[in-house]
Amino acid sequence: MASQNHQDRRRSERFQTLNLLSFHETDSQGQTLSQGIAKTLDLSETGALIQIPHQVIHPENFHIEIALEEEIIKVNVDVVDQVQKETGEWQLRVKFLNLKPVIRHRLTSFIRSLQ
Repeated sequence: MASQNHQDRRRSERFQTLNLLSFHETDSQGQTLSQGIAKTLDLSETGALIQIPHQVIHPENFHIEIALEEEIIKVNVDVVDQVQKETGEWQLRVKFLNLKPVIRHRLTSFIRSLQ
């Protein structure tokens, strides 16, 4: 059986968009290891590609808040992978987890406005 490429496995269409986001990373005791501002490179109803200045050491404890126009949404994520680019910055593919219905609706509305 041939393996599917990443594009074929996507469940929803991604849109190139530049949205600011805040992030913070904690250790297993909940102590903040890093925090800062980053940006999305693309966005879908199920995840995003994010550019941040450094590698995430504890991806299981990585949290983001994305600015969608005039609203900030808090999103739990699973870091699917992270790659360091030639510029030294890192790109993370994240999957959104357990979105509340109101957050899912806001995200869907924002994405529809991009079409």
